Amino acid sequence: MAIGYAANGMPDYGADQMYRACKNAGVQNEDYGPISTLPELPGLMLWKSGHAGVYIGGGYVIEAMGTRKGVVKTKVSDRGWQGWGKLPYIDYREGREWQRRLICGRYASNTAYRFLSWNGTAAPVINI
Repeated sequence: MAIGYAANGMPDYGADQMYRACKNAGVQNEDYGPISTLPELPGLMLWKSGHAGVYIGGGYVIEAMGTRKGVVKTKVSDRGWQGWGKLPYIDYREGREWQRRLICGRYASNTAYRFLSWNGTAAPVINI
């Protein structure tokens, strides 16, 4: 199987490019904004210069912190995030059922999460 660059409409962007894409495709405070206006919507991209994370709700984010720490769950307020955005390649759905399906649980490491697509099929597990 061969997959071409951006064949699925999702280019390989760095954190700053992803945040710019949110701004270019959206409306401020609806689709992106400063961290002080972060809505309670799991799946949003959180941004600070050169770094991105995924908001999981309740004031927490998951982010990659290098090979020593791996992917970790941290408090949004503790990490100096500057902005949030809805990536134009993701269909964001709001409501309790979507949030319940988005994060289905923690594992023994306390930092691994399984994400489910909207139709209920399993997506990759983030393992530490």
